[in-house]
Amino acid sequence: MFFDFLERYYWATVDRRFSSVDPAGMITLRSLLIPKIDKIQFALKRFGSENDGGYILFKDIGLSTDLLSFGIGDNLDFEEDMAPFVNRVLAFDGSIDRLPKNVVGLEFKNKYVGEISSINTVCITDIIPEMKSDRLILKIDIEGGEWKVLGQLSDAHLSRFDQIVGEFHGLSSMRSDNEIMERIRILERLHSKFTLINSHPNNWSRYRVIKGVPIPDAVELTFLKNEIFSGIVDQGFVTEEHKLNSPCNPLKPDHVI
Repeated sequence: MFFDFLERYYWATVDRRFSSVDPAGMITLRSLLIPKIDKIQFALKRFGSENDGGYILFKDIGLSTDLLSFGIGDNLDFEEDMAPFVNRVLAFDGSIDRLPKNVVGLEFKNKYVGEISSINTVCITDIIPEMKSDRLILKIDIEGGEWKVLGQLSDAHLSRFDQIVGEFHGLSSMRSDNEIMERIRILERLHSKFTLINSHPNNWSRYRVIKGVPIPDAVELTFLKNEIFSGIVDQGFVTEEHKLNSPCNPLKPDHVI
């Protein structure tokens, strides 16, 4: 009886908190987090840590590629692993004064990524024109700031990237339909230019059921440019199934979506 009461109280609290959220919006949002790959296995590679801080990419990168990385913190494993596979790594993080370690081929700037460029911030639309390579990869993990950054990109900006990978936050902590629609709009735009080839919820974050829709609060996503994806499909490129995702928090069971 007591636990039944707690359960009813919990769900009543959740319903009140998300009273303005549209269930249809949550269903659409969740669908955009699921890879649309049917029976095609890719040559994927995990770069970085085995747990939190590692990301999965399509491994045909090319040494002429430049990596643009937003968000380092105390974990440089992804950028260190990527450095031998790319021409250049350009990393930004205003929360740290210096990198945890020195990495050959990595250039670091102690700046936050913001909506405008200033003394302490840099705008992605000012960085992209300075990137000399025609092939770019974007890695972004800036604790919720990714939505505004990605929302600034034009079609011309997006066309510069072969892959976009990062952690997308705040998926189950929104409290209005406007917040949901903002995330849907950005994810739908990415889906129009890229194919989602990997999705992995971060099990450090909460997993909520909102309006009957289960959704994690943070998900690692990998997007591959549609032209590259189509070329792989045309070649019938198939490899053995990958099992490269692992729990971000190794002490807890992994989330699934």
